[in-house]
Amino acid sequence: MKQGFTPPSAGFCAIVLTYLLTMAFFAWGLTTPPLDRAWQLHHQLKTGAVYALSADDRELLTAGMARHPALAEALLPSGQVGMISAQRDGWIDTPEVTIVRTPRSVARSIVLDIQTPPEHIPYRIRVLARDWQRTFEVNARGALVIELPPAPAAAELLTLKLEGAGLRADSSTLAVRITFEPSEAAGKGGGEDDDDEHETAGEREPGEKEPGEKEPGGEAGAR
Repeated sequence: MKQGFTPPSAGFCAIVLTYLLTMAFFAWGLTTPPLDRAWQLHHQLKTGAVYALSADDRELLTAGMARHPALAEALLPSGQVGMISAQRDGWIDTPEVTIVRTPRSVARSIVLDIQTPPEHIPYRIRVLARDWQRTFEVNARGALVIELPPAPAAAELLTLKLEGAGLRADSSTLAVRITFEPSEAAGKGGGEDDDDEHETAGEREPGEKEPGEKEPGGEAGAR
């Protein structure tokens, strides 16, 4: 005689559900919050431990900057555009470079000073963003200017890749320096110099004449 199917009791179902919820809670707790992961990536990029971002990591950084506009400026060492990859005074240490550009950036171009050893030339440079990309062939040493589209409405990530035989994560092998033009510092005309001049003008020795003041009986200056 066949026995009918006996459904599990409510108590058993409750125990199983409790275990599943507990496992899900611990799994969620072990995941890295997006902002923490963003700072981990920032440190890894800056030290060269990581230089090729995965698609997921690119999306995480892009989404994080969209949700938290201040994040982009916090990732940058200064200004509104710059590299967050390993570099020394602009000389890159890795063949793939991550660049952050904010909506406030005034830079209209990326300027590459290419001093790569001749044995590694020619090679290709690619610049990739979410909505555009450029490809350039490097056939000799010299300057390469990459024009940028207008600054985006939200902070963006740019990836600059050097692709060629023998190129590796070594600054002496790559020998490429990256800067941005116009320099954001160029528009901040000499505030400190003006302050210094103002202070100097206010600290004259007793009896010292004002500029243009004539000595009694003196002749007029040459016209």
